[in-house]
Amino acid sequence: MQLNRPLFFISFCYMTGIFASSLFPTNWLMLLLVIIPAVILYIIFFLKNKKADWAILSLFFILGMLYYAVYTGYFPGNHIKKYIEGNGNYINSVDVVVDEDPALSGNRLYFSAELISAFENGKKIENISGKVRVTLERKMGEDIEYGDVLHITGQLRAPEGIKNEGEFDYKKYLENRKIYYTIYAKQDNVIKTGRTIKNYFYYFSCKIKHRLIEIIYKSMPYEQAEIADGILLGNERTIPYDVYDKFNATGTVHILAVSGLKVGLVAAFIFLVLKLFRVKRKISAIITVVIITVFTVITGMPASAVRATIMSYAVLLCLAMERDSDIYTSLAVAAMAILLFKPVDLFDLGFQLSFLATFGIIYCNEYFMGFMKKLPVYIAEPLAITFTAQVFIVPALAGTFHMVSLVSVAANFLIVPITSLIIMLGLVMWFFGVFSLALAKIFGASLWLLVKAMMLAVDLLSSVPYAAISMKSFSAAFVILYFVFFLVLPNNDIDMKIKKISLKAVLGIILLLSAVMHIFYAGSGLRFYGLDTRGLNAGFVKTTDNKKILILCGSEKSRAGAGLYGVRNTIIPFLKSEGINNIDYLVLLSAVPDTEYINRNFRVYRTIYGHGIMLEKPGNDTIIEVNTNGVNINCGGKNIVFSRYFERGARYEQNSVMYICSSPQDAKIELAGDSVYMLNSANLQNYKPIHGSNIIDLLKTGMAKVTIKGQNEKDVAYPYREKSSY
Repeated sequence: MQLNRPLFFISFCYMTGIFASSLFPTNWLMLLLVIIPAVILYIIFFLKNKKADWAILSLFFILGMLYYAVYTGYFPGNHIKKYIEGNGNYINSVDVVVDEDPALSGNRLYFSAELISAFENGKKIENISGKVRVTLERKMGEDIEYGDVLHITGQLRAPEGIKNEGEFDYKKYLENRKIYYTIYAKQDNVIKTGRTIKNYFYYFSCKIKHRLIEIIYKSMPYEQAEIADGILLGNERTIPYDVYDKFNATGTVHILAVSGLKVGLVAAFIFLVLKLFRVKRKISAIITVVIITVFTVITGMPASAVRATIMSYAVLLCLAMERDSDIYTSLAVAAMAILLFKPVDLFDLGFQLSFLATFGIIYCNEYFMGFMKKLPVYIAEPLAITFTAQVFIVPALAGTFHMVSLVSVAANFLIVPITSLIIMLGLVMWFFGVFSLALAKIFGASLWLLVKAMMLAVDLLSSVPYAAISMKSFSAAFVILYFVFFLVLPNNDIDMKIKKISLKAVLGIILLLSAVMHIFYAGSGLRFYGLDTRGLNAGFVKTTDNKKILILCGSEKSRAGAGLYGVRNTIIPFLKSEGINNIDYLVLLSAVPDTEYINRNFRVYRTIYGHGIMLEKPGNDTIIEVNTNGVNINCGGKNIVFSRYFERGARYEQNSVMYICSSPQDAKIELAGDSVYMLNSANLQNYKPIHGSNIIDLLKTGMAKVTIKGQNEKDVAYPYREKSSY
């Protein structure tokens, strides 16, 4: 093969094949029948013409397509998905074996488990395969560990997809782990029946992890121990939400996950310590490989850690054999190793951020260092590394979190060095903690001081106005041009000039202007969004005057704490996905838990409580009326009504859209015209595909209707469609 760095291009073609297969899902067997003859003929043709390079690259592209199709589309005959979907069965208890270290959050225990058997109304179905996601309401008692065989009484349910734009797609997340059903139970409904250890290396790694966690919490105050737990072992569930939000706003949330940085630091620290004790290079390399492998396993083997581990293998083996390693080849080998095991990791955010940031640093760091020649190296190099990493991950962050931190470069410059010290000191604390907790507490005190210093920097930077801004997802065309620009930027020989005007510079200016327009242009016209939130009724209005109004009303039937879940996991992600940074009016028609989450993520200019009367005209076309029952917004002759309760005998004006928190079944309303539209939380639950859609746009369609009887027996219709084009 004549290509320079062939493994890099082979890996790229393989990933492109996976991506292409995801865009055009098809039956894997049909794909196989078409591809195999094509591959044979293609290879023969090109080998005869001595063009093996393209034949091999094409082969790996096709293999990527085929493997993704098989991985996502093939299920054995005894798989639980086939059994339930084929027969419509109702599974009300299962026998499972725990196949991962359970994660504890609050009083709930989360883990995945392999099915052994299932029970349908007491009838046992043997030889069932597949995984389930288990959530247990935990009580004090016997702990559940990896390898435990459990009998769980509870109903298997298919997880729901996203209900509103911007939400975390839990269903897709589970499917990428080949989990298609969940089960919820209280620990009283769980019986431990035995133990089956399939992987003793993983089992003992979990034991080590539990011991390390014990050392952390016994050596430090609890508040700082939670953060140290997240930094050292990637246990994000231990981090309080307000602290997590601050890390997110400063672009340093990767510090709370197991990133490649941590694996690299662990490898470098162990190797250097062994070198100080004059251990031979080859033995040091082997010991370091074993330790970072255990570290990666006990932290859950996220894609970023696996990538760094494989790259560390390549570097350490080259050191042991006294050979130079190629960083691009090492990166390609790491990507191939992960995707050969699990091709869906290509769409995992951790995989994307890890490889994009690493590639950006490798590819562009030297170029940006050229602009910092006057700065000391110890300042210029960290700045260049931080900047190049951030530049390459911006599209992925905008597409997933719909947020970009404007202080991330400064935050990472300050916080990453402190994190490095925390990790190295944490390793020392663990080493001495194995022998003596008293010794561990000495290092724990120093670790406490470093965590306090880091949190001081995080608190300071996250308090900066607009430290992070909301951002809608970029278009595919913009993302492609964005990466093309940064790929050609460091290469001075790649450019075209027309009348001394650089096309590279023109492309950069176009991208910059497009990004600015994308962030600040809010669109025109009246918009009203009805959101399906757990424990809350919520509406968001953007007027023709570009005033943003968020209306919240607690659901009387919701369980305690559910409103908080709705604010944090539905409302905030939705507003970010719409690129909202300011809220002109936050209207609270009832008590809503923890609205500081909203104030922390958006600049709220005015909060109005719905226990009085207010009439305001914030724009030329907009009048807002708040009363004890709800909110009336008149904008350009159209009425938007958001009511806590349905008022019998109320008269609603023509061109009105109504959201009523309580279900108005068989309610009598007086119509002022035919253009009155009704929406309530029950409708949202019945028609989940439209959540987060612009209702004003949807009124122009008539694809589905909900009918409520009016005073004159007229139909009050609200139209739905699966996806609007706004």
